[in-house]
Amino acid sequence: MYKILFLGLLLSVSALGQETKVKFGEVSLDDIKMRAYPQDSSADAVVLYDFGETTYEVRGQTIYIVLNYHGRIKILKKSAFSRATINVGFYKGSFSNQEFVSGIKGFTHNVANEAVQKDKLTKEMIFLEKSSDNYSTYKFTLPNVKEGSVIEYSYTISTPINVSILK
Repeated sequence: MYKILFLGLLLSVSALGQETKVKFGEVSLDDIKMRAYPQDSSADAVVLYDFGETTYEVRGQTIYIVLNYHGRIKILKKSAFSRATINVGFYKGSFSNQEFVSGIKGFTHNVANEAVQKDKLTKEMIFLEKSSDNYSTYKFTLPNVKEGSVIEYSYTISTPINVSILK
């Protein structure tokens, strides 16, 4: 009896912890038409979605921690235009332990004639900058940002785990 009760409690807590995933590239017209954030009318931007999911992958004989990130921000005022410039830092040391960034993509969503207009981030807009001897940064600015825009971006960072199993 207690096992069933415990299992039911565990499953209900697990279900409460689930977050609704937002589909990349699909923004509601209501989000784009928002002109002010009701909880703080002085806000210059609002984070609409901030989600990271970490998994593990085995590639060859290496185990990787893989972070898939997806962010969405509503730009309400010109003072928030800098939020459209994204920096993704990563470790670029020796080959056996360097991180890899992949899958960078992004959109700027605006309203044009009562329809959602999407401006895509292109590869030419993404720059690699050396931050130090061991660190680098991918930098990009989402295109066509103006007051009322919703910016959205995602990327993946893969970090190898160096595991030594003693015999």
